[in-house]
Amino acid sequence: LNGNYAFTLTGRQVSATGAFQRVIQSNGVGTFDGKGNLTITFAGANASFALSGSPTATGTYTLSSNCMGTLNLTVAPGDVAVTNLAVYNSGKALTLSGSDGIFTYSATGTTLPTACALSSLSGSYALSSNGFMLSNGTSIVGVSDVSGLLQFDGNGNVSANLSVTSGTLTSTQMATGQYGTPSNCMTTASLKDNTGNIYSLTLVITN
Repeated sequence: LNGNYAFTLTGRQVSATGAFQRVIQSNGVGTFDGKGNLTITFAGANASFALSGSPTATGTYTLSSNCMGTLNLTVAPGDVAVTNLAVYNSGKALTLSGSDGIFTYSATGTTLPTACALSSLSGSYALSSNGFMLSNGTSIVGVSDVSGLLQFDGNGNVSANLSVTSGTLTSTQMATGQYGTPSNCMTTASLKDNTGNIYSLTLVITN
């Protein structure tokens, strides 16, 4: 493991009765130094996460000859997530899972291109996502699934044709908006659909 990787992180806090209490969903860019150390800058983490905003976390990792290892990430002072790590595709991709005693985490990572520009996002991309509906930023009140197509023009404009399922209700939404120039292959996009809903996205460009 050496170089920059796009990360997608999910975390869940579950009560003793099995109910979801808090959730984390975030993208980020991580850098491995090839010597057992890494740094990850996250974006889009919700208010339930100790690393809210656009924080940077540091950690260490080990890797054996069978491409299995460990990754320990300090997500807040005194709060370390201990995870199991698996690397595949000749070191170009990874997956991990573990816990810090509060949240159960899972994440995936994929190598980044050597450089990214506004024109790196051009053409049609399939979208499939799922998440939780929150009250007051933390309390889970429902689930939502979104699938569809995103169309990027290579000049900062994006449109979407979406199928949105919230609970048992499904609707089709058209949305348009803009996306920014990538920094370290990570950028944001904001779209508004035909009913006035705003979609704020964090995007990481991968190979």
